[in-house]
Amino acid sequence: MSDCAAVERLLHKRFETWRLNARREFFRIPVKDAIMALQQAAAMYPIDATREEKVDILSQLESRLRRWLRRDLVGLYISVVQDIVYLEQIFQPHPTLHDFEIKNIDLGFIGDDEDPDELMFDAALSASENARRFLALDTYSLWYCTDLINDEVEFLFRQAEQRKDYAQIPFAL
Repeated sequence: MSDCAAVERLLHKRFETWRLNARREFFRIPVKDAIMALQQAAAMYPIDATREEKVDILSQLESRLRRWLRRDLVGLYISVVQDIVYLEQIFQPHPTLHDFEIKNIDLGFIGDDEDPDELMFDAALSASENARRFLALDTYSLWYCTDLINDEVEFLFRQAEQRKDYAQIPFAL
């Protein structure tokens, strides 16, 4: 949906009679009714997927840190849809099967190091520019903000964090 806040307002208004407490966001409503209401409200705010721009970044990231990446990672894209910049991760947990797990992460939570009040990823920019910014992230940030790093490296990072020995984390790899 293109406007989550508007959909939430619509649902709160629609569910008002089912509210348990006027100061809380808890409702006693049949699940089927809640799902139907959400689908109807979300349909009023569709995402225009025809405006999607996508850039494949797996090969660039592999050239930088392949041994650090999860072995089941088979696709990686920066995708811009309307006002959202996503990291699309494609995993193939079983190499002999044609099953894929696709995870989209909204990168809107990552701040800019130089200006903490600004976000690093901006849907007004091209997918290529957002990809360049993503590929410039250090290894620690990639580990902390994504599911891309393998378990062995995660174990090393967690040990270094517990010891507060950040010099042992290879930031530039």
